[in-house]
Amino acid sequence: MSEELHGDWKINFSLYAEALGRTENGVAAIDAYTDAVESLRERLGTATGEEVSVIRFLPGQIRIYQLDSFPGVLLRDLGFARPAN
Repeated sequence: MSEELHGDWKINFSLYAEALGRTENGVAAIDAYTDAVESLRERLGTATGEEVSVIRFLPGQIRIYQLDSFPGVLLRDLGFARPAN
């Protein structure tokens, strides 16, 4: 079991791959993710200098995804910054 569900998803992904006896597959998947992020970062160029927020609207609530969420980690890996709260 993972200690935390939020944060850098790659940590838990690696833990789950190891628990399933598929460490090599987990490493390969994260390597593929890293390659895809680097490729996209190159194509985005200077756009990654922008500040970005991911907001989800639900009935009766609004959620702001911070850096310790899946979209937050992805945006950080791409080079985007978050604006001040």
